[in-house]
Amino acid sequence: MSRRSGRADLAATPEIPLAYPVALNDADLADFISHWILMIKGDPIFNQKVNYWIMGVGAAEKKPRWSILRNVIGWGVEKKEKNASGHKGVGK
Repeated sequence: MSRRSGRADLAATPEIPLAYPVALNDADLADFISHWILMIKGDPIFNQKVNYWIMGVGAAEKKPRWSILRNVIGWGVEKKEKNASGHKGVGK
């Protein structure tokens, strides 16, 4: 259970500081934003977004896009070693 609210669903939520600037005398907006933050932290989608955007879970390294220069002509690509038959590997 979470120390702050006593709710078990917030226990798995990582402690990420969230802050929004609010005018000094705007208590209504400050209360609204505080309640919104508590609501969003209890949402499973929030945890999914934190895992993806903050923790990097599920992020994959992107391969370079297909290029005539690189894929057809071979510019910027290290030469492949010849295989046992003496030919370069095709498509590798």
